[in-house]
Amino acid sequence: MEYPMITRLYRVAIRVGDHYVTVEEQISLPTDATDEEITQAVALGRRIYHAQQAAIQEQIAAMPDAHPHLAPPPTSTAPPVILEPDAPATDRQRALIDRLARTLGWDATDLGRFAHEHQVAFATLTKGEASKLIDILKQIQPADPVERRSSYDEPTARSRQA
Repeated sequence: MEYPMITRLYRVAIRVGDHYVTVEEQISLPTDATDEEITQAVALGRRIYHAQQAAIQEQIAAMPDAHPHLAPPPTSTAPPVILEPDAPATDRQRALIDRLARTLGWDATDLGRFAHEHQVAFATLTKGEASKLIDILKQIQPADPVERRSSYDEPTARSRQA
């Protein structure tokens, strides 16, 4: 005689480098299972899942030795290579430039002066130029937050009185 069953399948894919590892758990119980049987099945499923997860972590930890192409790239002090440096700057690059300028307390005029000083036009900003500006902006120390003035401005009336 066949008893009606209910089955639960849980599947997860974990990305490892360019590859995926699938972890799968399946629990089948009769439809008239008691609460205690369900609790036991869920506990067993969790133990299986945690054992699988631990085994995967061990395998992942061993992968760089067996598969050097999966190892994280070595840290380099060389500047990053900009692909298509003459292509238009990306929205993310433009947003980062704006955010860095705001951090320095600059407005659009200050940023325009800075770009002009570095012979860059925002209307035709390229990826390469944007990368150069970002690197320079990251090296500039923020202005005194009390004054919030650009390094390109004349001294404020308050600083002249001091």
